[in-house]
Amino acid sequence: MIHTLFLDHFKCFEHLRLPLSPLTLLTGVNAAGKSTVIQSLALLRQSKITCSSSSLPLNGDLVQLGNFDDAVDKESGRDCFGIGVERNGVEIRWQFQTDDRSALVIPAKCQPPDLFSTQRKQDLAILEAAIAELGYLCTDRIGPRETYLVDVADSSRLSVGCKGEFTPWVIHRLGEHEVLPALRIESATVTLERQIEAWLADFFPGAGMDIQPVPGANLVLLTVRTRPDGKFHRPQNVGFGVTHILPVLTLCLGAVRDQVLMIENPEAHLHPSAQAKMGYFLGQVAAAGVQIIVESHSDHVLNGLRKAVRDEKLRSDQVAIHFFNRRERLPEGGSQIISPVINDEGQLSVWPDGFFDQFEKDLAQLGGWS
Repeated sequence: MIHTLFLDHFKCFEHLRLPLSPLTLLTGVNAAGKSTVIQSLALLRQSKITCSSSSLPLNGDLVQLGNFDDAVDKESGRDCFGIGVERNGVEIRWQFQTDDRSALVIPAKCQPPDLFSTQRKQDLAILEAAIAELGYLCTDRIGPRETYLVDVADSSRLSVGCKGEFTPWVIHRLGEHEVLPALRIESATVTLERQIEAWLADFFPGAGMDIQPVPGANLVLLTVRTRPDGKFHRPQNVGFGVTHILPVLTLCLGAVRDQVLMIENPEAHLHPSAQAKMGYFLGQVAAAGVQIIVESHSDHVLNGLRKAVRDEKLRSDQVAIHFFNRRERLPEGGSQIISPVINDEGQLSVWPDGFFDQFEKDLAQLGGWS
């Protein structure tokens, strides 16, 4: 698990120290820095950076930032930016510095921790492993397809691809892996494929799936049904919800303890009731020992998470909620990030202006109350 993220002169942040929990919810107005937080960790992951790394590519399979000028903070940045992570007081900080504003690969300097104990060495190893094995699912997920790709680069690792493009292949190839006990639905066997199907039916009652390789091609065929006695159909004929939730279920149910997962907009193409169930599900995943960093604009996801806390599926101290404001719109002395605290009843300590309050504002205007 990663306990803290540090950013210095990176994109829209001058300096940021962001606490992370077993489940961290990033929300807020558009273009306020949520994606920057996600991108900073994805940037480290796609290069599998370590303390011995000498450079950082800004473009890869997970994130494409452009050149150095696109990555450095325009207001406070000069010729460098920094990214750091911390666990149990052990910090790794990287500084990326260059005089070439058009550079695509940036020289890296690491400030490693003082490793004077076995425990600190273990925490350093865990931090580097967390970066190397970080799972990332971006908001730009692929929709229904006639066929889906095979990950020919790595058939042994459970990676659905940042757009979910390898999800059916992963289910087919690694479907016999066992799911963490705390995430198993008792009516299904413990294997990944059967548990994914059971959870799919929990979100969409009666839903099922079938995956078959395409002979003579590096492709797999996914078909879906919407009721237990129904026929299997092409994904294009059952809507976007199923194909958008499958990567989320596969990534979460296929994770191992202490793995870090980042998921953008898990509510995409889901009905409000399914969005609330998604928040509840992510709370269960975090309680099972998988660290979740989720970016969402859905009040239903938030409320599902709150219900998971109230129902004691997840402790309140295992949740961090961060609401992001745009820096240029802040009042003097205002904070770029406000972090409401959740209690054991699922209630929040503060509701900043713009924090999931649009429904009430619209009702007030429609009712002539404001």
